[in-house]
Formats: sequence, C-alpha cells, structure tokens
Amino acid sequence: MARRRQIYEGKAKVLFEGPEPGTLVQHFKDDASAFNHQKRGVIAGKGVLNNRISEFLMLKLAGIGIPTHLVRRLNMREQLVREVEMIAIAVVVCNVAAGKLARRLGIAEGTALPRSISVRPSISASGSRMMRSFSSRIGWDRSDRAASWRFRR
Repeated sequence: MARRRQIYEGKAKVLFEGPEPGTLVQHFKDDASAFNHQKRGVIAGKGVLNNRISEFLMLKLAGIGIPTHLVRRLNMREQLVREVEMIAIAVVVCNVAAGKLARRLGIAEGTALPRSISVRPSISASGSRMMRSFSSRIGWDRSDRAASWRFRR
C-alpha cells in the first residue's frame, strides 16, 4: 500500500488521508497510558481489539438508525471513515468501582457495579451533569454531593 499523509496522531489512533475526498484511514495503535500519561506502555493486540470493538459499536448504532463515521473495516488495525467533526467523549467500561469513579460516587473501591458503562464528555462543565445522570441510572444518586463533582483532565 502506498504511504499516506498523516493528519493526526492521538494516544490510541492515527488518522491518515483517505483514498477519496472526505475520507480518512483510522489506524488503531497498541499504545496505552494511565494516570494522565504518567504511566505508558504497549499492549500487544490492543489496536486490533479496539478496531473490532469500534466496528461492532458503529454497526450497532447504524443498525438502529444512528449515522456514524464508519465506511468499512479495511484490515485488522484500520478502518475507512468519513471525515467528521468529533464530539469529544470518553467511554469507560468498568465492572468494579475504582479510583476517581469510586471517589466521585462516594463508594468504596472494589464495590461491584450493577451496570458497566460510564460515558463522560471531555468538557468539565458537562462532566458533572453526566456523572449525576450515571449515578442516578445505577441507583446511587447522591444529590448532596453532586454539586461538588468535577471532571479534570
């Protein structure tokens, strides 16, 4: 395959110019980071899994009528996608409360969660609203603490 011009590189993906106007090739990396980039490493196969998980989720959304950027999976690590304006959210999948989530919900680390997905905007002003919504959905509405919840990068 011919070398492509790199458009963007983040901690999990690299975007390259696509074959047609308005398209990009999204390459999933094996890089991993934790604790606000203080801890970094490589997890072999992470990019392959993220590619398949992303494809699965985008196809499910398209299946219920929600348009996505996915055109098709190209190979084990890459997708052809439409160029779109990104909505910055973070999806954190967890089965057990730990770290910031446990502190924000006011529960002990190690507490099993009745549901396993938390979606957070990357914008701190909206983050508190999203956490209140999440805690209410899982039955841990702590309205007395909600005003003090803040998301920090």
